[in-house]
Amino acid sequence: MATYSERSTILKGLGYEDYPFYLKSPLWYTIKQRVFAEKGLKCVLCGHSAKVVHHLYYSPENLSGESVDGLEPLCNRCHSRVELDRFGQKRSLQEAQITYTRLLGEAKRRHRKDF
Repeated sequence: MATYSERSTILKGLGYEDYPFYLKSPLWYTIKQRVFAEKGLKCVLCGHSAKVVHHLYYSPENLSGESVDGLEPLCNRCHSRVELDRFGQKRSLQEAQITYTRLLGEAKRRHRKDF
């Protein structure tokens, strides 16, 4: 799993000065649309309307759009639950991954027939 620093290095290699700049790019828009087309418009954690695409991990392939592996549609609420702790502070990549995995397990137990 790449660190935030490694993500920055990958993005610089793709010509982006930082992650916020990348998220405003036509490339990211295209990647998001592809994820929604391939994986659906429902949040994988709660089933509500997905508004964002979450990186489970960062790789040259999913940051460049070569692959959508590791990218999942989420609603804003679930994305915040994954990314932020109870005090509103951004989680580390490892903490976010652990939280995502826990929430996905809870969702699967609640909606076994949907998974």
